[in-house]
Amino acid sequence: MRTVTSIIVHHTATPQTWTLEKTRAYHKGKGWSDIGYHYLIERDPLLLRIGRRAGRVGAHAKGANAKSVGIVIVGSFLEEKLDRQTLCFAAQAVADLCVSYGLKSSDVYGHNQVGTTATVCPGFSMDDLRARVSEILSKG
Repeated sequence: MRTVTSIIVHHTATPQTWTLEKTRAYHKGKGWSDIGYHYLIERDPLLLRIGRRAGRVGAHAKGANAKSVGIVIVGSFLEEKLDRQTLCFAAQAVADLCVSYGLKSSDVYGHNQVGTTATVCPGFSMDDLRARVSEILSKG
């Protein structure tokens, strides 16, 4: 298994009805071998989908892919507020990934906090997500 030192959170900047299959097709259309993210959270219904195999380096945060896992939430959080139900679902998914990789909530970043590309992604403050992840991890 490759070394993972961080989890990077993204948004798709698409409508809520966007899917893993649409994202995969979009990324392959750019000439990529597969979807760039390791996990994708669909919104209707809330569902965690597996994207790129976790053992492969992602293509989601230029300059930060080698030792990270990318998880993307469907939606555009510049145009809509991340709702509580999706936030809680995402926090649980990220906490589960933290446990799998032996990481802490402080190892979870928004796309805009890493890499070499200027971006506003994930479009929401990571403070609430990190706090919920920390709370879940503290309960063991």
